[in-house]
Amino acid sequence: MNKQSKPVVSVIMAVKDGEKYLRQAVDSIVQQTFHDFEFIIINDCSTDGSMKILNEYTDRRLRIYSNEENIGLTRSLNIALGYARCEYIARMDADDICLPDRFKMQVNFLNAHPDVSVVGTGFMMIEEDGTPIREGHFPMDDDLIRWALCFYNPIVHPSVMMRLSTIKQVGGYDPALAQSQDYDLWWRLSFISKLANLESIFVFIRQHPGQITSVHRNNQFERGTKIDQRHLSRVLGKPISEDTIRKLWFSEFGNLGDALAACKLILDYSTNILKHVQSYSQRTIIKKDEKSRIRSIMTQFARNQSWYMVLRAFFLRKD
Repeated sequence: MNKQSKPVVSVIMAVKDGEKYLRQAVDSIVQQTFHDFEFIIINDCSTDGSMKILNEYTDRRLRIYSNEENIGLTRSLNIALGYARCEYIARMDADDICLPDRFKMQVNFLNAHPDVSVVGTGFMMIEEDGTPIREGHFPMDDDLIRWALCFYNPIVHPSVMMRLSTIKQVGGYDPALAQSQDYDLWWRLSFISKLANLESIFVFIRQHPGQITSVHRNNQFERGTKIDQRHLSRVLGKPISEDTIRKLWFSEFGNLGDALAACKLILDYSTNILKHVQSYSQRTIIKKDEKSRIRSIMTQFARNQSWYMVLRAFFLRKD
């Protein structure tokens, strides 16, 4: 990278006591086949050997900053965004591993798709020691990602490359969110731009007891339902019950009324999404998933009762 020129990508990462996996994470960035980047690392008051490891790197692309107090991941990422000089922002976590061609493929994709603000990738879940567990692939196209947003987070945070201009347009990460800050960001970006995923695997996500997902799993779920409730209410133009979303996500319904409320939400959201979907294949996928989800809900109340077929015909009335 020319010292006088602005790089193409700003990589942002926050670390808090991450010495166990930090070197592997940093090495996987430094060894990218796409070289034109700066690597902004926020040390969030680590008390282990994380800073010692970081200080051993002589690569001038690394820009290391330390918080004066522990402020958490979300606010640290916003600080990193403030230091970023590039239009393309790549996320990384201190316990994960990137494959060498990740940046090259994502830069090429964003260059070719100016209407896309975020592009994630396929991923491989790994054990603490790096042993593969399973691979994962989320929807690739914007319409299918928007549909999935109603039911789960369809973009892997440490896999993404994003446009700084659109992140700034929606106000960055919500500092009030200690978890699920990425899910909230995807929702807000979806209102002003397109979202995408690459099918190929370019990141290994490490599962271990100390990671945020493991430590705060219940809090993440509760926060996720609140995020979904807020943004779905905006999309549909009417208040949506957080309890309805929670039961939909768990697929646990105490009575028929709860089940019908969840079915109504699915149909309303499907109708909203399909208004903007041009692709026949994607419309077919969404309709098929809609019917499958409603059928799964109503089957819990079938038990050969006569009203089941009537309700099923009503809720599956769309072609």
